[in-house]
Amino acid sequence: YAPDWADLWFLYKQVRKRKPKTILEFGSGCSTTILSQALADNARKDLKYCGHLYSVDADEHWAEVTRQTMPTQLHQFCTVTYSRLLEVDYDGVLGFQHMTVPDVIPDFLYLDGPAIKYTPDRQVAIDVLVFEDRLPDNFFMVVDGRERQCGFLEQTLRGSYKIRYNAILNNTAFAKR
Repeated sequence: YAPDWADLWFLYKQVRKRKPKTILEFGSGCSTTILSQALADNARKDLKYCGHLYSVDADEHWAEVTRQTMPTQLHQFCTVTYSRLLEVDYDGVLGFQHMTVPDVIPDFLYLDGPAIKYTPDRQVAIDVLVFEDRLPDNFFMVVDGRERQCGFLEQTLRGSYKIRYNAILNNTAFAKR
């Protein structure tokens, strides 16, 4: 996939501004490198802003490509893993959940996966709902595109979130209030 430079710049700026300690990303690729670089730049400015990215991909090949193409100096800021997807039913909504997710509580989440062909009846990922009750007050999530996913999250998330859709970038940000 060709990089979407505007998306990548947006993600970079958000990480620099918010200075997250733990980023969880679903769907690896160019964004993984950009998020890792933003974490490295935060740490270079002040070590108290050192964070780590956990990137989870449902495509074993793509996870390996991301690992292999990550610049060496960014390895300390990023862990890329592969996880099979499970087909799940969440309160009557058919969706997907990653089988193996790092045992972390993110303060920043980027939802750009799974990059699978959704079926008409199974088009949402429920991973964030599993640990929502443990999310910190400064939690911030960006969902890339995925209109049905965003509608599902708006209806299903139990916490209070400021939700902002960016038509130019075709992403939606959820900021915990």
